[in-house]
Amino acid sequence: MLGLRTIHQFRSTPSSQLVAESGAWCTNRFDHTTGVPVLIAARNEAHDLPATLLSLAHSRVSVSPVVIENGSEDDTARYAEEMGALVLRSELPAKMAALQLGVSYVAGNRSDANEVLFTDADTLVGPDWVAAMKERLGTTAADSAIATAGCIFTHGEKLSVDTARSLNILTKRVLSQVLKKDTFANGNNMAIRFGDNETIDAYNSLDPLLFVGEEKAITDIVVANGGKIEQTMHPASIVATRGDRFSSLGECLKIRKSSLSRRDQYPEYGEFNTYEA
Repeated sequence: MLGLRTIHQFRSTPSSQLVAESGAWCTNRFDHTTGVPVLIAARNEAHDLPATLLSLAHSRVSVSPVVIENGSEDDTARYAEEMGALVLRSELPAKMAALQLGVSYVAGNRSDANEVLFTDADTLVGPDWVAAMKERLGTTAADSAIATAGCIFTHGEKLSVDTARSLNILTKRVLSQVLKKDTFANGNNMAIRFGDNETIDAYNSLDPLLFVGEEKAITDIVVANGGKIEQTMHPASIVATRGDRFSSLGECLKIRKSSLSRRDQYPEYGEFNTYEA
């Protein structure tokens, strides 16, 4: 995981400045021929995406970030290109649809890349994140598998909310390890070994309008097709994601329990569906 000082530095630097100062360096660092594919769905993420890509450029394992822009009205796509990412555009302005396009692209263009990593456009990863996620996938011989990891929340509206949510996730993941229970990814922090076309087809069969609970839906579909879940608690696997727009713990609890409230919280995402396992 990145140190708090680095997180603050990345978050506090204007995105346009990051692009101007680091775009060429990041472009030289990324390898779209043999690098590990990292899929990032991005909609109106010009404010955060350059920092995400800069954090990926510091990876000790070569990476190929694939940004799937889905309905942006800002400089998301331009910034992604100038930072050296491979940019796709989803006709359907939905996160799940964007990720499905990314998975199909990798399957059709990178026959060498059986393992794909995922992160969000407002997330910062550490230099050993890719290695930690791939190492966890390597602990199982199953043809298809999903490695899930946790996150901490930073730079939301309230430090108290970010802290409470981070501790809640950490507690749940520790308990799942102790009780040997499977758990899904937090903050879209996952790696998938697809294994065969059936798992890819199953992934792409998910509702493209899923937005709330999609991490659980993805985990369930991989397992339903014979895949194995591998949870990792390695410190290097933890990412820092931007906290949601909750002004209080009470509001956080209310919204997290109601899909209707979540719709009110994210009006700019338009139509989307929730996953109820």
